[in-house]
Amino acid sequence: MPVTIESLAPRMQIFILEHEGPCGGEACACVDTAAIVAAENPRTGELARRRVTRQVPGSLTLPARGRREDLPATILETPDLRRAIANRQVRVIEQPTAPPAPRPVRKQPRPDEETNR
Repeated sequence: MPVTIESLAPRMQIFILEHEGPCGGEACACVDTAAIVAAENPRTGELARRRVTRQVPGSLTLPARGRREDLPATILETPDLRRAIANRQVRVIEQPTAPPAPRPVRKQPRPDEETNR
């Protein structure tokens, strides 16, 4: 179920989304980052540059008294966010999954229609 998170603090808040909490298959919040490292060739012993791709945790930024909507509910497992909720710096609002179905409207018979029957 998607959730909305609202900041109650008068300052911007940044939450690091750890890989263990909100990441799960399709809902992974990690970002692939490329880094250039100096690596030693085991056969020759020479140093050479090598490009390495690593997963880095993503982050969630809440502006002062701002909202973020349509977030996965698994984001609530982040320790920093749980701490902010406990300290009443952040409020969680659950969103309905689908709008409620409209109620059928009964048609009231007119008084002149009743006399014709």
